[in-house]
Amino acid sequence: MSSSYRLGPSGGYGGSAFTDDVLGDFERIKQVTIRHGSVIDGLQITYETKDGTTHELPSHGGSGGSASNFTLDDDEYITGISGKYGSLVDSLRIKTNKQESDRYGGNGGSADFDYQVPDGYEMVGFTGRAGSKIDAIGMVIRKRT
Repeated sequence: MSSSYRLGPSGGYGGSAFTDDVLGDFERIKQVTIRHGSVIDGLQITYETKDGTTHELPSHGGSGGSASNFTLDDDEYITGISGKYGSLVDSLRIKTNKQESDRYGGNGGSADFDYQVPDGYEMVGFTGRAGSKIDAIGMVIRKRT
């Protein structure tokens, strides 16, 4: 398994730090669940292993807002995340090698974040800070295999 690297995070200083652990049998992100209302309330990644079984990484943030699932095709991978933040992450958009998601969250935030993976890399997890909401967000990336 190749090494992973962190980009970010951007956002506020509340909550507790988190970084998704990319397990040795991790193959690819299958789905991202985003809980959102006026801000990003929570995030969780569902991933697929090399033998085709699916597992969920620990969820971050709280259970407020509405849940939206961003599902990836078998040949799709995340190449970037962007949005706005202040003391919390106000909005989030996910970009893949094939598409860009809707904007999740609200219209607040005084600063922009935009993380893009270098060529030949992919996102494999989130890093940031969270309590009952997502306070800060960034990406865990690795070289594509």
